[in-house]
Amino acid sequence: SDVVVVGDDAHGVSVELESVESASIDVTVGDTLYVAGEGSVGIDIDADSLSNEGIVLVDIGSTVVVDGADSRGLRLSSISGDLGGSTQIKSDDIWYSSNGAALIETRGQTDFALTNYGIFTDSEGVNATPYLGGAGNDQIFNHGMFEGRLSLGQGVNRFVNYAGGAFYGGLSLDLGNEESVLENWGDFVLGELATPDTAVLTGNLFLGDTGIWYSAIDFNDNTADRIVVSGAARVSGTIHFGLLNANKILPGVRSISLVEASKPTDSPLPLPEQAPSGHLASTAF
Repeated sequence: SDVVVVGDDAHGVSVELESVESASIDVTVGDTLYVAGEGSVGIDIDADSLSNEGIVLVDIGSTVVVDGADSRGLRLSSISGDLGGSTQIKSDDIWYSSNGAALIETRGQTDFALTNYGIFTDSEGVNATPYLGGAGNDQIFNHGMFEGRLSLGQGVNRFVNYAGGAFYGGLSLDLGNEESVLENWGDFVLGELATPDTAVLTGNLFLGDTGIWYSAIDFNDNTADRIVVSGAARVSGTIHFGLLNANKILPGVRSISLVEASKPTDSPLPLPEQAPSGHLASTAF
């Protein structure tokens, strides 16, 4: 069945753990989760009093729609304990937010894993932040379409765009602390496709050899999409350029920087032993 939450500061499914040492919670929504109203929450898991550890599994059968400033589709919070959660978006499903809402928010020490095979987006496209992380470790595994800025919080976080997936990234890509990493093995577009943009990435960047970066280069001022990385970067794969003002191409050699990393090129990257698509990755390159 559907869960419909309408009104300001309204809650749909709300679970609060008080004086609990450990817990295991399964939340299932048979069909659509719909949230409309400022400050409203569809599924709210409050484990701030958890003293040890808890596990939350969320299964939503179909579409998620969240509308309204500071409203959330799914919110998980754990301050004193270790709360781990996960959910999977199926290939036919759409998660959609609008008007200042976010689809998922984790707070405190919550560790959360989102696996997306569907569509995860906002009405503002790359200018919105549909996923908000906290101090825990957030992981996003994208096999479908993910659109928006990244704000994964202060933990050791990871965003992986797999081969076959499409990541339309905003110009603020905040992965988290210095151990966090963005990996691209699929299709990647930075900002608006038809304009050269500059993104700031907090963390580390790894562009794998199966990945395709769809970029724009403007010969009016010899600019192209650019990523400024606070950590280390490794770049491989393919770049497809859309040519803007091609009639202004002049003879000669041009040098345009696409990726600028703060750490030296031989700095280790915090990658797992097993990388996506069968690629083996070590922690140093």
